[in-house]
Amino acid sequence: MDELYRSNSLNAINCYLIGIIFKEGNRKSEAREAFVKSLQQMPCLWTAWLELGSLVDQSERKTLESLRDHWMKNF
Repeated sequence: MDELYRSNSLNAINCYLIGIIFKEGNRKSEAREAFVKSLQQMPCLWTAWLELGSLVDQSERKTLESLRDHWMKNF
């Protein structure tokens, strides 16, 4: 699955799931990247927002800037 992720062949749900795997494996920067990829494809995936929110603090707000403008970004 990691190989598919690196080749950008995964859909939003699979990017979210690999983000969970990265988070559980304490690979936080990779998890953030996976959640952002997931949200770029499916901005209304609430669970990805929750997971991303738990990984991003004030000093890492630039992570959120990479997301496209969508009304879910306001939440």
